[in-house]
Amino acid sequence: MSIEVIDSEKVTNFIEVRQGSGMIVAAFNLFMIGFLRHHPEFKKNAVFWCDGVMGLVFLKLKNHTIKRLRGVEMLKSVLLANKKRSVCVLGTCTEADKNLLAQYDVKVIQQYELISLNLMTMDISSLTISSDFVLVTLPSPKQELLSLQLSLISHNSNKHFICIGGALNMLSNPKLDCPRYLQIIGFEFLFRLKTDTHRRVKRLLKSLFDAAANLPRLIKCKIFIITK
Repeated sequence: MSIEVIDSEKVTNFIEVRQGSGMIVAAFNLFMIGFLRHHPEFKKNAVFWCDGVMGLVFLKLKNHTIKRLRGVEMLKSVLLANKKRSVCVLGTCTEADKNLLAQYDVKVIQQYELISLNLMTMDISSLTISSDFVLVTLPSPKQELLSLQLSLISHNSNKHFICIGGALNMLSNPKLDCPRYLQIIGFEFLFRLKTDTHRRVKRLLKSLFDAAANLPRLIKCKIFIITK
């Protein structure tokens, strides 16, 4: 595996200098290790931040000792890199979220709720994106699959798709974030299991199987990792 590590203090500049060129930003964790088994093309234009215990363990096995970067911290860097720019939000974006984005001088000019998104039947060409960059706040794997499909449309080729899940909601309302001790040990998934439990447990079990099956292939990949 070839890994290029980018220090979190340099993330803002890393994003800024790539404005105008396409990129997908997503978390590297147990889910992603398994997701890449079925969607190896995802990593072509993707940059990952190291979020999750299994991501750290895997990189450690490959002799890369790095620190975990939480989604909320990654989102802050993304917003700092996009001051005075416009954003399209794919997924939930409350008034509190919009106020938070305004504090970072980021203006929401488009939003698609996509509550009942079905990627098998939806005509994604109906999502016309005119903003500078895109925040995707959908649950996995919908946010990764949607970002991948949209990034392949020619007029989106210069867009940044940030797969941020619930981080925007937690940044605007810290009470929704998990307890500090779970953040420290990297077991935030336990806290999240209390909501949408059936879907999350099902995804967790599938991710475990897919990750185990994907390890030999992943070793040969070249990926970019953002660490703390």
